[in-house]
Amino acid sequence: MLVVALSLLTSASPCGASDRSVTIQPDAGVRFFNSDVGLGTTASMGIRMDLGITDRFSLGIDYLFSSPTRTNTERLANVDALRALARFDLLSGSTRPFVEVGIGGLRFNFTDAVDYSASAGTLGVGVSHRLGRHHVIQLEGSGDLYQTRVENYDVTGRLQSIGPARWNRLANVSAGIGYRF
Repeated sequence: MLVVALSLLTSASPCGASDRSVTIQPDAGVRFFNSDVGLGTTASMGIRMDLGITDRFSLGIDYLFSSPTRTNTERLANVDALRALARFDLLSGSTRPFVEVGIGGLRFNFTDAVDYSASAGTLGVGVSHRLGRHHVIQLEGSGDLYQTRVENYDVTGRLQSIGPARWNRLANVSAGIGYRF
């Protein structure tokens, strides 16, 4: 995988230090949770910042927030994601389909249960369209894969048992408008 990434980097025309673009983009969308987690589908919002390394490759960081309702208690849970992403545009020009891959973390802040955090792998696809020199609109779908375990506690908060590890996923579809400088 590293060899493929390096070949893609060297095949695209490099940006000079002064030609590198930075894009800041707020976005909004819908977050879908695996039904095993017991969280309902909900709205999401976030912000991302990308640094253009070459004309078609960029590195970025994004933060995504959602507040789904727990299906078993009807209480809210705050779910945050902070991810480092590598993006490769499949085409050059004003309209650019892209793929992205990344790693990061998820935090589940429950109002009625023990909080949980996990590392996650991210894979996404999307399309962006440049509107002049400084603006860009984007539509993206991404998924996060992470691992969980069920933990049971007694009334004093002492751990009683830990279940087997399970893989879970969540997905996000979002749209945003960004500013490039």
